[in-house]
Amino acid sequence: MSIDPATEAAGLLDAELRPYPEYITIGVGTKAGAVVLIVYAKKRAKLLMRAVPSVWKGYPVSVHAIGTPRPL
Repeated sequence: MSIDPATEAAGLLDAELRPYPEYITIGVGTKAGAVVLIVYAKKRAKLLMRAVPSVWKGYPVSVHAIGTPRPL
């Protein structure tokens, strides 16, 4: 079974961003019909924003600040 290329790219970017405390997770979505990697962060901290590329492995990257995750 092969891994979807966008999912594989997301996994690689996840490994790069894990050291940043503001980073939460990454997802794969679509925007205007194109696949995009979505980085979810607690906030748009300068250090994290410098580490997030605008394009990763050919996929555009979008950052969404969602605050600190809390249990329901």
